[in-house]
Amino acid sequence: MHVVHQFDRTVLATSTTSRSTTSVASSTTTAVITSTTTAIPSTTSSSSATSTSSGFELVTPTKTGTTSALASATGMADAAEAIGRYFGTAADIPGTGEASDPYYMAVFNNSHNFDQVTPANIMKWVYLEPQQNVFDFLGADEFVALAKATDKIIRCHNLNWYQQLPTWITNPATPWTNETLMAALVNHIDKVMYHFGDSCYHWDVVNEAFNDDGTWRDDIWYQTSGPSYISVAFRAANAAKAKYGLKTRLYYNDYNIEYLYPKSYMAQQLVKNLTAQ
Repeated sequence: MHVVHQFDRTVLATSTTSRSTTSVASSTTTAVITSTTTAIPSTTSSSSATSTSSGFELVTPTKTGTTSALASATGMADAAEAIGRYFGTAADIPGTGEASDPYYMAVFNNSHNFDQVTPANIMKWVYLEPQQNVFDFLGADEFVALAKATDKIIRCHNLNWYQQLPTWITNPATPWTNETLMAALVNHIDKVMYHFGDSCYHWDVVNEAFNDDGTWRDDIWYQTSGPSYISVAFRAANAAKAKYGLKTRLYYNDYNIEYLYPKSYMAQQLVKNLTAQ
């Protein structure tokens, strides 16, 4: 189900990758909540997320499909497209030898199987910015080229996470202050989004900020800046969109928030806090 909550530049949605993942995304006009199971309920009403009192409503998928197309589908991507969706996967290209495996690449390149792909690792901080303000896009560019060769939508992943950070972030020569760490975060987001441009149909701006019990992850970002680093990241991403004229959609990405847990409640509150800003 696709559910939309209208607000400026912040979105909640589910990605179709190698595991069940729910994401908060940011666009210039709408916020989309996508769930493969149940809609997230309103905190002010006992009705479902489709209730008008909660500010949510159903949104029509951006693709169009027909039942005849579904009947003739030859792969999962064909079946998804027939009902107005896309079907994705994650790939660890380069880095694990997948690109040199002819059997793997035969499946990867078959557009009937997948028409969306997420880089499993190569766009994370440790690879893109191994030294401060020194960027290495070689591996990520290879991934993008392979995806584009078969017209796949690319969900770029990610601009902020608590893992796979370079040592200059996790063990700095000079301890971080809120100002210096946020400046590094903003610079990273600006440079990376400029480089990839609209090759990224989606960007996971912040990834997995909550523990499973709904508490904040006690990482370098939270320890230094508290929860405000999330709004800093989204503001920087929106600024880059405007600065470079990008159409990419911006997401908060997490797992296990399509169910009614403390973690899903915190993600819902995050969306409300972002919209209030």
